[in-house]
Amino acid sequence: QRQGRAGRTGPGICYKLWTPHEEKTMQIRFKPEIQSADLTEPILQTHIFGSNFQELNFIDDPYPVNVQIGYNFLKEIHALTEDLVLTDKGKEISKYPTHPRIANMLLESKH
Repeated sequence: QRQGRAGRTGPGICYKLWTPHEEKTMQIRFKPEIQSADLTEPILQTHIFGSNFQELNFIDDPYPVNVQIGYNFLKEIHALTEDLVLTDKGKEISKYPTHPRIANMLLESKH
């Protein structure tokens, strides 16, 4: 990609900062972030907006295990019921401008 951009508007030079061997082993395409990110916060946010994360269409689908981990955590802290219904505590957690794990700790520290 860099080489193409170097000469886009005129002649240019591209300096590669890796060896030919490293270039052969580089990934052509990186894994989409949704397949490696913690999905707890986006799951909670979709429920705040009245949707279900699992019903959304993605260009690249998240791994089911990552979705399950997010849902399990939200159920564990009682932000969602076992039937995936948003609780009052889940609404309160969503008001904090931070990850639900930290928001839950802050909320619990009040008691």
